[in-house]
Amino acid sequence: MAEYVRLQMDEAAQFDADLKSSAEAWVKAQGPQAKAKEVAINGAIRALGLYSNDLVAIRNAMAAASIDQGGTAADGVSRALDMFSRLGEGLAEDTIINPGGAGRFGVNGREAQGELDAMKVKAGSDPVFAKAVGTPGTPENARWNRLLNQSTAYAQQQQAAG
Repeated sequence: MAEYVRLQMDEAAQFDADLKSSAEAWVKAQGPQAKAKEVAINGAIRALGLYSNDLVAIRNAMAAASIDQGGTAADGVSRALDMFSRLGEGLAEDTIINPGGAGRFGVNGREAQGELDAMKVKAGSDPVFAKAVGTPGTPENARWNRLLNQSTAYAQQQQAAG
């Protein structure tokens, strides 16, 4: 029985070491964006009221689920880190603006138009980005549509105000 317990503990330790290695490989694969991705992940963790141990538990669960579905532990680690990174990036995009004490999420219409203009410039010089903006279901397209709606609503309010 003691041998069985030792083997289980060794297997668990190896699994944990593999997951840490996979997480380090994910960070390395982010290249120059690695630091920004780590900041986004930490922002998501804070916004959700989680601790770093919670992220480890979620990462481990997603790695195990990936193995159960025929993938690898590294696939699950990547999915977990990508999920928290995207969440953190989205939260950073929806910062609270507090003009005159009235907090709200997002950008105002004038800011939305400025961001749309910046996206147009980027799309003009980056065909991959331009394609992503025009492809429904991509984060870039969703952001474009949110900004466009905000900018349009602002323009209509300005026009109605005279």
